[in-house]
Amino acid sequence: MGGNERKAGWHLHQHFGKKIPIESVANVDILSSLEFNEDGRYLAVGDNGGRVILFQQEEAHTTPQQEMVFDMESESESESYKFFSEFQSHEREFDYLNSTEIQERINCIQWLPSNPDSLFLLSANDKTIKLWKVSEKCVGPVPCPILDRKNGSGRSPAPLDPPTYSIVPQNKRVYSHAHSFNINTLSALSDGETFLSADDFRINLWNLEVSNQSFNIVDIKPSSMDNITEVIMSMRCHPTQCNLFVYANSRGQTTLSDLRVSAKSSPCRIFEDHATYIDPDLLDYVSPISSIRFTPGGRYFLTRDFLSVRVWDMYMEKEPVQVLPVHDCLLPQLPYHMDSDFHLDRFDVAVSPDGRSVLTGSYQNVFHIMDRVTREDVALEASRKSKLRPPQHPGGRLPPLSFENPDFGRKVTQVAWHPQQDLIALTALNVMYVFSSNQ
Repeated sequence: MGGNERKAGWHLHQHFGKKIPIESVANVDILSSLEFNEDGRYLAVGDNGGRVILFQQEEAHTTPQQEMVFDMESESESESYKFFSEFQSHEREFDYLNSTEIQERINCIQWLPSNPDSLFLLSANDKTIKLWKVSEKCVGPVPCPILDRKNGSGRSPAPLDPPTYSIVPQNKRVYSHAHSFNINTLSALSDGETFLSADDFRINLWNLEVSNQSFNIVDIKPSSMDNITEVIMSMRCHPTQCNLFVYANSRGQTTLSDLRVSAKSSPCRIFEDHATYIDPDLLDYVSPISSIRFTPGGRYFLTRDFLSVRVWDMYMEKEPVQVLPVHDCLLPQLPYHMDSDFHLDRFDVAVSPDGRSVLTGSYQNVFHIMDRVTREDVALEASRKSKLRPPQHPGGRLPPLSFENPDFGRKVTQVAWHPQQDLIALTALNVMYVFSSNQ
């Protein structure tokens, strides 16, 4: 994509769901995960109610709109996403051993390589991972030859209605009883046969074909829970080298590990940015890394903490090659809001197919598209009004972020970038937005 094309504006392409007052949003309807498949033809969305909703970037065999969870509006019919399927992935359960309730919330979704006839994906709540196969099946009458009883020869079939098809999700495997703590990430290795799952203290290696056995490759759990100094926040496998993966913790450190080194994956490199401009009393609040993404080539990876997005060269752990600020304007306000739960907010990060642009969310329904080369930061509001430019306010800018703003609780937390196009998807509470760039 050339420089002139990059100057083209981003505009709302589609939205699914209705924006309603924050206090009226049902918890089960809040969207909790978002992921494109490998070619971008399908988009999966998970919610707090344990449902997974699939969208397809073409017209084939769509389900009538009245069966959709979302109300949909599209600014353009070209390359629009249509409802494809919906299924209940997880149900609420009770852990009798620990006397705790296990929420049905979908924490993460991971697409797997598909074949021409079926889609495959993993979904996870706090404790259980499931493998799903989604395929099209004929549910109507199928014409067949009618035999002539006299000589056994076949003759033309009787006229029948054309066959009808339905999208059928099937739960193929359940990977359970391997995580004592809440699962936060799933990531597939590039070999197409294995995947990793991470919780607060451990990372496990699974074979897709084996649901009753996993191998613990990272374990940072202290002998006493009173001595906890860090938890694992996010994890990601390298896009091309199936032996490499990175994971990030609540102290702002990212560890690169190699599965070939040892059974417990001794760290190859530890990446940490020692920021000197932040009050030490605030470090515990702003350091946790909520998301990691590799660039498509795998040379760089991005980390998202509360204040910024950092771009790292995987061969240079001393300091990031780039720091892209997101919430620096909130830094002076933080000491006055230490009793709030802002430090629990987890913002995702995504990267464009060429690795040049970065997408991440913020408060007040704002999201950022940042150019790593020009350092241009395009801030837009996730709203039906965001068509050709950001909403206009005094000075022609978005209103400044403030803890006191009534809309501060509207957050763009989940983001995803189409793997082949300038098209992005993001969620804000119960609404999903799809934006595209003018070409």
